[in-house]
Amino acid sequence: MPRSDFRNDHPWGQDCERVFHEMYGGRVRRTDGRKGDFVLIPGGERLELKSEAYSTSYPFADRNKLFRRVMGIQPPPDDRGWDRSPNIAVEVWSSEFEKRGGPWQAREHGVPYYAHFFVADGKVFVYRTDLLVAYMEKIVLRRIETDPGRWLITRDNKDGLYKRFRKQNAGYVTTGYAVPRREAAKVHCGKVRMLVPDLLGEPDIPWP
Repeated sequence: MPRSDFRNDHPWGQDCERVFHEMYGGRVRRTDGRKGDFVLIPGGERLELKSEAYSTSYPFADRNKLFRRVMGIQPPPDDRGWDRSPNIAVEVWSSEFEKRGGPWQAREHGVPYYAHFFVADGKVFVYRTDLLVAYMEKIVLRRIETDPGRWLITRDNKDGLYKRFRKQNAGYVTTGYAVPRREAAKVHCGKVRMLVPDLLGEPDIPWP
């Protein structure tokens, strides 16, 4: 299915991209979404945008009011368990065990930047795609594979660091892991950091 059709079928993602473009319109240009969602101005590098339905700070009710009244966005399905979360949700499989998603797909398309946009907060965390993939493969997934009893958060293990999420869609299942933003912010390769906090700078419009 072409990405343009995907956007028509998913107004939530389209609305979030609209809000992001309003915030950073002077620094990004929208694309057709096939290989990245935005192009940076003036550099021309591409950026993939992952819009987060949950909030880093707002309780569920306040988040929904913000969506409706301030941004004109219909709230997504109940993501109550993710509100006030310290994590980013990194998709590993767009179709479980068949097709890689998230930053893997962005890397395959040659997109150098992968961003998580917490819409309710107006916060954007931009990561280098190649380093995010390396971090997930060499640290997160390896830890979970070798010692899940230590690293994976479950009903019986509250002390783990990563929590698996699984979303049932029409005919396929999307899976990934919740990764602490604080840990992700520390990842680097030599002097190159995975997190790129100054790539976009301050938004063009003030956030409510």
